[in-house]
Amino acid sequence: MVPADPPRTGSGGGPVLRTLVAGAALFCLLQIAPIGPQLVAPTIGLALAVGCLLLVATRSRRRHDARVGLWVVVLGLVCGVAMAVAQSLFVTSGSPATIALSVVLVLAAAVAVGAGGRRADLAFAVVLAAYALLAVGDLALVETRIDVRPLLEGGLDATLSGSSPYGITVPNPFTAAESAQYLGPGTVVDGRIVFGYPYLPAPLLLDLPAHLLGDARWMHLASILGAGVLAWRTATDRIGRAASVLLVVNPLTTTVLIAYWIEPVMVMFLALAAWGMVRGNRATGVALGLFFASKQYAVSYVPTLWTVVRSSGWRTVWTAALVGGVVVGAFVVWDPRAFVHSVIDFHLVQPFRRDSVSLLPGLDTLVGPLPAWMLSAAPLLGFVVSALVAVRTRPGPTAMSLGVGLSLLVTVLFSKQGHTNYYFLIGAALLLAVVTWPHDDPVPGTAEDA
Repeated sequence: MVPADPPRTGSGGGPVLRTLVAGAALFCLLQIAPIGPQLVAPTIGLALAVGCLLLVATRSRRRHDARVGLWVVVLGLVCGVAMAVAQSLFVTSGSPATIALSVVLVLAAAVAVGAGGRRADLAFAVVLAAYALLAVGDLALVETRIDVRPLLEGGLDATLSGSSPYGITVPNPFTAAESAQYLGPGTVVDGRIVFGYPYLPAPLLLDLPAHLLGDARWMHLASILGAGVLAWRTATDRIGRAASVLLVVNPLTTTVLIAYWIEPVMVMFLALAAWGMVRGNRATGVALGLFFASKQYAVSYVPTLWTVVRSSGWRTVWTAALVGGVVVGAFVVWDPRAFVHSVIDFHLVQPFRRDSVSLLPGLDTLVGPLPAWMLSAAPLLGFVVSALVAVRTRPGPTAMSLGVGLSLLVTVLFSKQGHTNYYFLIGAALLLAVVTWPHDDPVPGTAEDA
């Protein structure tokens, strides 16, 4: 059962940083499609990131009415529920069952956030069930044409047949014009993408059972629901409960699920790590190892491990290193050349995407062609941000999630590609920080007032 909201102390305020982090999460989860002018959205994102980092660097203890943070999260939740309902109604042409589930979802979300105790628990369970049913309908009825699908399914088929998922080729779903826009030079030969599964292997392994059942996305849906449950069991106040619901029902969840992106599995790994740190559970190291063995942009938030060391000890980090090393190492040994070809070479040849929610397309239009160093500096910037958060915050699950979210946000804002799935993971990481905040306010000296 979720505890009742803690009594207010002092001025009854909440930390400004928590509200700003919630605002940054909401910004990320609203990045459904690029908007114009190109520099507007990424500039807003950069302002939010810089604001958070300034408060972290100065260890600001500024406070305000805690209801401000709650309303920020509730606004995101309203957007999320509206998007989920609208998409499902469109897909099913407004069937009576979809309408009924939509009404149930709206009412249950309101009770989950507004009530307390067992009523809130029950309402949250209804939210999960209603959203799952709506999502199942969307997954069954919506067809998507995206390169992630053949790359993921081809990798899964290869693994099950005893071949390296990194040493395959898959059908190209795009036209010649689309291939020139979306894929790098030399990526397509005779109608096939000549690269295999392009990410690190942890999500691939987790997707195998669902793939055997017919669709890897069932695991992605289960991962989102599982992450929501972990966040809910961790939340101790109304803002945390609202953020837990938003983690499941947000404007990007259904889009990311439909498109076969693997970020939902990563969100579950991160949520399990945060929950484990709060509870002192040994699952933390395993979850972190799988999280770092999921995608290459993990290099940006490596310094976050220092937070884990200070909070949970070296044993947790060594466990994570062992788990991640074994998972990745097994596939490297399986076929080293294919692994490098698909995990590294594939991404190096990816084109500069003008449809990215990133600062670079707008800057390129404004000042002309950008230097090569600017196109490759993003991971270093993210690394610096992660290090700053690790050094200037109180260690704990909040600092860990905050470091992951802010480092990835800065990385993506300065990358040649920045898409919906990236922002989904960033928004989820920041929401997890909002959820765990009362356990270990990351700004020293404010925990007792949280």
